[in-house]
Amino acid sequence: MSILTRGIARKRLHQSTEPIHRFQVHVEPDLVLLRLYKHDFALPLDGRAVPARGLDGNQVKASMHIRGDTLYQKLEGSQGTRYHEFHFREDGSVSVWTRIESEHLPTRVSYNLQYHRTP
Repeated sequence: MSILTRGIARKRLHQSTEPIHRFQVHVEPDLVLLRLYKHDFALPLDGRAVPARGLDGNQVKASMHIRGDTLYQKLEGSQGTRYHEFHFREDGSVSVWTRIESEHLPTRVSYNLQYHRTP
């Protein structure tokens, strides 16, 4: 990757991988309501991919399912795929693991953040 291309790629990657500062989750029997950044997702819990707006505002196929105490979300769009895993702990904290895959990236990007409830 050239020096010029690397700088542009780094800037775009930084813009698209901003850590989630705050989120809200509400689980109903067949549906999950999830707010990430300023984006709202109302997704079925059966893992079906449904059309939605991604975090960048573009159309994606979004799916969600729960296994145990972990909520899994997949956002698949033309620029790549983003995975979120929300692991809910007994003390009320949440661990969020994110992975981003794209043919535009030389390798996968992943990070893990820890959250605690606000009073």
